[in-house]
Amino acid sequence: MLTNLLLAAASVASFNWFEYRGDDNLPKPTPTEYSNPILQGFYPDPSITRVGDDYYLVNSTFSWFPGIPVFHSRDLVNWTQIGNAIDRPEQLEFKTLGLSRGVFAPAISWHDGIFYIVNTCVDCGGNFVITAKNPAGHGPSRPGFRRSKAGSIHPSFSMRTAAPGWSTTSPHPASPCTMDIAPSGFSGSTPRH
Repeated sequence: MLTNLLLAAASVASFNWFEYRGDDNLPKPTPTEYSNPILQGFYPDPSITRVGDDYYLVNSTFSWFPGIPVFHSRDLVNWTQIGNAIDRPEQLEFKTLGLSRGVFAPAISWHDGIFYIVNTCVDCGGNFVITAKNPAGHGPSRPGFRRSKAGSIHPSFSMRTAAPGWSTTSPHPASPCTMDIAPSGFSGSTPRH
């Protein structure tokens, strides 16, 4: 048993070449069908918002940069990536984040001409908001962090009032954390680790 453990520890996986094209060779759907998942590949924790006839989707990217891809669709089936919410290194420093300690479970919303993404980055200071007028990026704001209850995760927006707000779930779902936000309050500064 000890010999097997030592051999396993000494073994190193190495690859001369690896390529993934996002084509999982799924059967071609008929005109009345669609493929599931709608995005093939590494697109966990999707969140979708609708603005008029357009749909926008974001998903987790953990510690990968650029972060939080933004997709567009007119039919909820065919998606095109149009940008990244975190597209500049100065927006968020990923250097010291562990793989599962980066950005995950974003929620996208739209209110009064502004797109909002609220997200969790535990090692960065909690939950943060990014805003942009153009969902394709072109200058999304730097993350504005708002500290919330320790362990508050899975943030989401409530756009039912004149001023948008967010809520999160903590390790105890019966005790949500709620916070009001304003677009001007999220110029933020880059957290350092």
